[in-house]
Amino acid sequence: MYCLRAYKFIHQKKMKKKLYCFEKKITFQKKIKYMDIAKALQKIADEMGGSFTEYSENNLIVTVPTNDGRFQGITTYILEHDGKKVLEIASRVCEADFPGIDYRKLLVMNQELTYSKIVIFDDYIQLAAEVLIEHINEVILKDIVEEIGHTADRIEFELTGKDVH
Repeated sequence: MYCLRAYKFIHQKKMKKKLYCFEKKITFQKKIKYMDIAKALQKIADEMGGSFTEYSENNLIVTVPTNDGRFQGITTYILEHDGKKVLEIASRVCEADFPGIDYRKLLVMNQELTYSKIVIFDDYIQLAAEVLIEHINEVILKDIVEEIGHTADRIEFELTGKDVH
């Protein structure tokens, strides 16, 4: 809990100035510490009815249930870019050269997404998001995981008709 103080000079009838202090208490969502990311992802996976695997200190996997009994794997990496810790969150959709892909439609879909973007990486179409660890909290992390998991599954099913990843 943080306290912000606003000082204001009030003129009275006799032009005397009095100093009043108004306190406004504001609560901020607790930021996730570097070491709490695994714990937060475990909690999110449990809340969503999925699973969590910690492959290494820097590679964490969340599998989330989606529609019709399907599941979508989401890989997270803790990286360093320009001296800052970054959380990279991604899910594979299908191979980038899968027949019948309308790449223009995928680019247009990017406008509908809040946190993630459709990208081609390692010859796969993926949904990916990247966020500075110092700016993330559990609420946003859960929103990102939900968006990536459900959207990647939907696009994967539309493109391939299968539950591949």
